[in-house]
Formats: sequence, structure tokens, C-alpha cells
Amino acid sequence: MTDQMRASMMKLDDTELPLADPGEDIRGRTVVDEAGEEVGAVDDLMIDDQETKVRFMEVGAGGFLGLGE
Repeated sequence: MTDQMRASMMKLDDTELPLADPGEDIRGRTVVDEAGEEVGAVDDLMIDDQETKVRFMEVGAGGFLGLGE
């Protein structure tokens, strides 16, 4: 595999990349499972550095009183 084919992931918060439409930013929104149970919230978006497209989302879940998420 060449370096051009190997994309690496980076957190959107760690970049200065602008969002195409800030109104569609899903960070902070609640994530639910198929049963409708709350799983957590979207903490950040993971983008590939080759195409600068969102590939994954980081979801914070668990913890107690905001600790250990």
C-alpha cells in the first residue's frame, strides 16, 4: 500500500478546518441505540487527512457525574 492510499484519522477539533455548513454540526448531539436508549453524546468527528471527509464519530458514554466518560 502506498502512502497516497493510506489515510490517517484526525479529530476535527484538532484541526482548523471549517465546516461546510456549521448548522449541520452534530457534535454534542445525543446518540441513541436501536431500542431508543441513550448511549451518549457525539464528542468529536474523525476525518481522514486525504479527503478531509468525516469517517467516524467519537461518542462519549458512561461515567458518573461527568467523570470517567
